Amino acid sequence: MMNQLFRLTFITFIWKKYKRVILSLLVLVTCLWMVEQIHQDYIQYSQLNNDTSYLAASFILKWIVFACAAILFIITNIFFQSKKTSRQKPPASNTVKKSFIFRSTVDKKEPVTRLKDDPFDAIRHKPQLRSKADVMLEKSQKERN
Repeated sequence: MMNQLFRLTFITFIWKKYKRVILSLLVLVTCLWMVEQIHQDYIQYSQLNNDTSYLAASFILKWIVFACAAILFIITNIFFQSKKTSRQKPPASNTVKKSFIFRSTVDKKEPVTRLKDDPFDAIRHKPQLRSKADVMLEKSQKERN
């Protein structure tokens, strides 16, 4: 029972994440299969009629269609993937405002962004950071003295 539940959960996760790629892959495979079947039918027809004059053109056309379908598949998935990821970016928060501060007037490197109301700003400017162990050691040394 649990095994089936895990399997169903995994399949659902894969389907939600890769639905567009799976569907486009199925369309690609179906298209390639149909082109191959049509080409095989043409080869059989031309052999029955003893007319092989356009057989080379048929092979060339088949491979051109295969290449175009594969290129279209790749472009479609890359375009939709990049469009999907650009749409899912979270909007910038209006509550947090950034101010640019230069490190020094002499050293003109990239500006450092400092967020207003930053809870870690005081920690960044401490000359030395101490852990709980450092505080405990300091207390025990004071107690000894």
